[in-house]
Amino acid sequence: MSNRIASALAALFEKHRIVFWYDAKKELRADFEAVGLQGVTKLEIANNEYALKYRILREEPEQMFLLYHEGPQPEDLQNWLLDVLLANGEFRTDQVGLWLSELELGLEFADVVQEHLEFFRAVKRREALKKLLKPNDTAKKIRMKMLAVCSGAEARMDDILESRKIFFLHRDTQTDADHVQGALCSEFLQDKPLIFRVAPAQCTVLY
Repeated sequence: MSNRIASALAALFEKHRIVFWYDAKKELRADFEAVGLQGVTKLEIANNEYALKYRILREEPEQMFLLYHEGPQPEDLQNWLLDVLLANGEFRTDQVGLWLSELELGLEFADVVQEHLEFFRAVKRREALKKLLKPNDTAKKIRMKMLAVCSGAEARMDDILESRKIFFLHRDTQTDADHVQGALCSEFLQDKPLIFRVAPAQCTVLY
């Protein structure tokens, strides 16, 4: 666990000067104390928010900091470091958070991972996806690249469809009549199928 934590933190510090770590279940203090990252100062949030804010923003504005709190993240109105948190990074120790860190994706993509856990459980798929990711990717683009990984095609819908490694189910009348559901064949995942949405116009080559 410690090696995975160190690797995930190192990836976050490549993008952020300050990283928050909320240990909601109060289980990882030993890992926090053990982890060591070159050039990073570790501090604990413990009813000292004003002093911490002054230090990290005024006294040492260039230094990298790992801010640990033993317990869940406070409600926004009670979080005196909220502005600093929103402008920087957060380390999550749940499985979704670790995968996001590994892929260098922000927390705004947590829903993408959560909705497609079977995809992300495979190391080879995560590695292949990471090679395709770009800083300006949207959730839609990431899902497209997930399709590309599983179909062995380029990250374009026409190429993915031509690979014939996906099939389409039915028009989704329950939520959005302008979309159909597409699924990756389970034989390529060796687990549960992944469900995606694509526009019907992109399905015209199917017969």
